[in-house]
Amino acid sequence: MEILLKVDTEKKGVKRIALEFQGDQPCLVVMYTTPEIAMYELQLVVNSKNVDTQEPTVTVAVASDITLSVRESRVLQLSEEASALAIARSSRQLVVAVAQIGGIVDFLALNGTRFRQLQTNASIAAMETRRNLLALSNDTDVVISSMTRAQGSVFHVCPGSSARVSSITFDAMQPEIMYVGTQRGEILVYAVNAGAPAEVQACRLLSRLFVTKASEDAAPVALVTTKSYVIAAGPQDIAVFNVSKTQKTEASLAKMCSIKLNNPAENKQFNLPAMAFSDGALGSHLAIISMGANGEDKLTVFHSLLPDCFFIL
Repeated sequence: MEILLKVDTEKKGVKRIALEFQGDQPCLVVMYTTPEIAMYELQLVVNSKNVDTQEPTVTVAVASDITLSVRESRVLQLSEEASALAIARSSRQLVVAVAQIGGIVDFLALNGTRFRQLQTNASIAAMETRRNLLALSNDTDVVISSMTRAQGSVFHVCPGSSARVSSITFDAMQPEIMYVGTQRGEILVYAVNAGAPAEVQACRLLSRLFVTKASEDAAPVALVTTKSYVIAAGPQDIAVFNVSKTQKTEASLAKMCSIKLNNPAENKQFNLPAMAFSDGALGSHLAIISMGANGEDKLTVFHSLLPDCFFIL
């Protein structure tokens, strides 16, 4: 394992990061425990070929055949502490969506320009975007809205569980399918259409599954998706689900395998595991940061063994 990029946060507490490497605008967005975010426009050089014609301002790290540099960076002050973060791709550029603890959602360009602001009353702990769709949590519900200006700020509520929402993601191949993880070890599968007319249901619950059954909100589930699978991680387990799709707005999950991460002490509150999935020339890999048996953070990296995906330590 080789470090490609190291960013100095000036000892600020980091709550979450979002990284975008698709296309010609690689970027890193850092959400702090203070009312601010940092945005880094990156430059990637592979085999001495610069993928960007502009000169970087700082070269942070160099690998044998890859150089990753910070071209520009800026820190943006917020009115309140950020609670969730997502990166969307419009037809022309990247858009950073930042939710604040008071329910405000700002849509920002990488240069800090605000495109749009939504005022909600939601308690937003999770947020995701796909195409022109915005999905955010409001305690036990998921709220979806179209990001298209012509459709205005119309919000549709997706109920499904009495547990608080911990994570949201969309199907890698069909953005009309949404997966939601809860604090009680559940995965909820929805068919969504935020642009649907009033007489058409905008959000429909397709199924509910469990990674870990819990009677209290103490088993938060983190989700990532691949072309064929949904990977779910709780405080103790990782489970891989095969995705079966019968039509555009129908999907079901079937558990293929699971791995025990640890055996933590009972009655302990756990944070949401952090997961990242990559699919490249050297295969597919999953990295997860979870809490160890003694309360310490533990990084585990898995390599794919399944067709198109999955994993061995």
